[in-house]
Amino acid sequence: MSDALLEARGVSKLFGPVRALNDVALTIGPGVTGLLGPNGSGKSTLMKLFAGELLPDEGEVRLVGRDPFRDPDARRALGLCPEQDAFYEELSGYEFVEALTRLHGYSARQAQAQAADALKRVGMEIYGRKRIGEMSRGMRQR
Repeated sequence: MSDALLEARGVSKLFGPVRALNDVALTIGPGVTGLLGPNGSGKSTLMKLFAGELLPDEGEVRLVGRDPFRDPDARRALGLCPEQDAFYEELSGYEFVEALTRLHGYSARQAQAQAADALKRVGMEIYGRKRIGEMSRGMRQR
């Protein structure tokens, strides 16, 4: 495998008799921010493989050169917006990001710094104190 951010080689995924992915070969480098395709084409399945949520039935996937299913450090390199949001709407954006960071094993102090930095990087530092339930869907995903 190369130094690509995301790489799939000969990846197939089956759900019972349905072959959701068939021998996918894909290399994604820096700068790619979206995956486009028609409904049912396997985009979500492929992203779940990269996120380590699913194992391929055939082939291999790599996230920053590592196996995302077996390497938690690799999974930290990927931010994934799920199709359905599942937020605690009473939390502020900052509190939510901080809690997720703590779940990834960071100390309270590290989580606070990481949350502030993450909100700044996506241009949301001024919205960090706003309750998630008051944000638009696009703002929640950001």
